[in-house]
Amino acid sequence: ARGGESATADNCSQMTERPKTTSGASGGDASDDARIEALEAEIHALRSEVAPLRQQLLGSNVEVMRLRLQLQQFQMNHEALPVSTLTTTVVDLSRVDTNIIAQISSFVGTSRELLNLALTCKSFGWQQPT
Repeated sequence: ARGGESATADNCSQMTERPKTTSGASGGDASDDARIEALEAEIHALRSEVAPLRQQLLGSNVEVMRLRLQLQQFQMNHEALPVSTLTTTVVDLSRVDTNIIAQISSFVGTSRELLNLALTCKSFGWQQPT
């Protein structure tokens, strides 16, 4: 593709080069010549802008290829991550000292809150000692 680009650039530069003629011999006037010179200057400025952009594009293409190779290596060499399982710990509330329950209940203000605490303890399997 690069060989085609340089050939195209050579063809374009040949197309913009025109034989110098006098305005009377070409049949044009000075305004046409000025317009052509302005367009040629614009073409030259645009070519000057394109050259670094082509280099940047080539550099980007190299970077893309490097990243694709790196991705392929990661895909081929992937390892399964270890799976951790949660262990459930069961607490036997029947072994809890009654003094702890008394202290907790001292923070409870209303009888409704005390009932909720009792129901919570019951749902966890705590039984009142006899």
